[in-house]
Amino acid sequence: MHNCACEKDESQEWLARLDRLPAGERYHHDWVADADAARLRAWRALGDQEAIAPWQEQPLRACPRPRCRS
Repeated sequence: MHNCACEKDESQEWLARLDRLPAGERYHHDWVADADAARLRAWRALGDQEAIAPWQEQPLRACPRPRCRS
């Protein structure tokens, strides 16, 4: 995989941003999916297979069902 240094720098910056998010907070499931997609893109750009493997092993988190509006 051949990536320019600027792509690797940007990938590392996005991973750092995601890591700074408050742990234990609840985020909308769509936002979590987008954050996971960004992590995967960054890890792939960096060639970091060691980061991808544990992420793939995580069980899926159940999302609460939306309430019906009356």
